[in-house]
Amino acid sequence: MPLNGLKFGLSLFSTTVLAVGMGIVGLTSASLAQSTPVNPLQDFQRLDNPDPLSGSNSGKTMLDIIHQSRLGGFNIDYEAVGNQQRQNIQDAAAQFREKQRLLLETPQPITPTSTEPTTNPINIQP
Repeated sequence: MPLNGLKFGLSLFSTTVLAVGMGIVGLTSASLAQSTPVNPLQDFQRLDNPDPLSGSNSGKTMLDIIHQSRLGGFNIDYEAVGNQQRQNIQDAAAQFREKQRLLLETPQPITPTSTEPTTNPINIQP
């Protein structure tokens, strides 16, 4: 019985030492990772990429493009675009039907299944 208690105490002690050691290593690596000066937004804070909401751009911003599209400043004939898309779909469907018709009309080669024995005799040697 005293031997079992000793084994239990030793395993408890080794588990505790292992847990404390892992905690120390984890805290040390976490503190090292936090001590490095990293600015994750540095790519977005360039001088050649100004804020589109500030109005300091002389060029077109995304907000200008959206505003112009809502006002109809692009002079797009939506009816003509819709007609062109319908025509493209109809042409593609016609091409598909034509290919389908050609495949259905061409006779497929039929491979004869022969029940006759082969003409070449098979020689089996012991």
